[in-house]
Amino acid sequence: MLSAVRIRTALARFLSDERGQGTLEYVLLLTFCLISGGALFRKLIEMMDSGFQVFGAQLERDLKSGRHPLSVWKN
Repeated sequence: MLSAVRIRTALARFLSDERGQGTLEYVLLLTFCLISGGALFRKLIEMMDSGFQVFGAQLERDLKSGRHPLSVWKN
């Protein structure tokens, strides 16, 4: 059985060891950038989808009311 002194010594050595700290910081920064970029992209897609739906609805109303001729759809 390990003594309390050996456990404290091992724990202190583990906490003071800084190897790999830079790599971990880069991994955390990259993770944060990916998550925030994904959230931003998702919000942008939602805004574009909403805009296209509003545009489509307005165009449909204009075509049904005769405000614009059906030739609007021709290239």
